[in-house]
Amino acid sequence: MVRKATASAKSSPKMFPNDLETAASQISDDLCVMTQHGDGYRLGAASLCAPTFWRLSDKIGRPLGGLHEEVPDGDPQLASHISRIFAGLRPELILERFNWTVQLGAERYTPTSKPMKQRLTTLSPDDAAALLHLRVERQTVRKLPVSNAVLFTIRIALDPLAPILRDSETRAAFRESWQQTDSRLRQYKGWSHYEASVEHLLKAA
Repeated sequence: MVRKATASAKSSPKMFPNDLETAASQISDDLCVMTQHGDGYRLGAASLCAPTFWRLSDKIGRPLGGLHEEVPDGDPQLASHISRIFAGLRPELILERFNWTVQLGAERYTPTSKPMKQRLTTLSPDDAAALLHLRVERQTVRKLPVSNAVLFTIRIALDPLAPILRDSETRAAFRESWQQTDSRLRQYKGWSHYEASVEHLLKAA
C-alpha cells in the first residue's frame, strides 16, 4: 500500500499503519523503495510529499526503464547503469547525489510543471525573475539488508534564485552550468520557458 505522509502527523508515528509511513513521518525526506524483480528493480512502495514534476500514481510498480523513459538516454542506458549500481550496493554503503532545476514560486508539491509554464506566459521577464527559485534534490541510495530492496530518499531544498546569484563566484558557476547543459537535458527540464527570466537575473546581478 502506498500512502502520502503528512507533516501534521510527524509527532505521532504510532498513527501510521505500516513501517514505511512511520519512517516517513520522522524525517523530511521522501522515501521510495525499489524492490527486486528478476534481474531488475521496480518502484514497489513510496511516501511522496514533494514530487519534482512527477506523479506517484503514474510511476508506482514501473521498472527503472519506465521511471526514466523521459530522461535523455534514460532507457535503456541510464536504467541499466542504475541497475548495476543497485546490484553492487552493500548495506553499509550510502550513496549521495544532488540534482537541481529552476521553478517559478516556492511551492514544494509540484507533481507537474504545467501551471508554472502557463503562468510564465503572463509575466514579464522582470516579474518572473523575482519569483524564480532554485530547487535542489539531495538524493541518497542504500540497500536494505534483509529484503535486498533499495531505499531511495529525496530531500528538497528550495531557495529564491536572485539572492543566490548576488555572489559573483556562485553566479559564474550557475551561468556556466545553465548555458552548457546538454540541449536534450534542457528540453527535458523545460528550461526554455525560463530562459528570458534567468538571463534577466544574470544581467541584473
